[in-house]
Amino acid sequence: MPAPPYAREGQDPLLPRHWLRAVREARGLTQHAVAQGVTASVPEAPLTLSRLAHLEGGRLSLLSVRAGQMEGLRQVLDVPVLVWHRVFSEDRDSTASPTHSTAS
Repeated sequence: MPAPPYAREGQDPLLPRHWLRAVREARGLTQHAVAQGVTASVPEAPLTLSRLAHLEGGRLSLLSVRAGQMEGLRQVLDVPVLVWHRVFSEDRDSTASPTHSTAS
């Protein structure tokens, strides 16, 4: 299976929520299957279908996702830890305008 998408060639890196959806779709998984898988693998941090849909749709911030749910998503989507951290350690899902610093 090809590596999960991180960025499209010639384009900026995908936002984490878009990347999450792209990986899920590349794995041939439905939102329902992922939500069930996370809940089964991490019962103390269940993930509902509605919550996953809101995450992928940008109606819910990734910052609101509990650590157990994030780890469950990583496991169910079969993403290596280093790739997962690469995507989710950068704040690219912000709705704020980017700030540009100028050299003085």
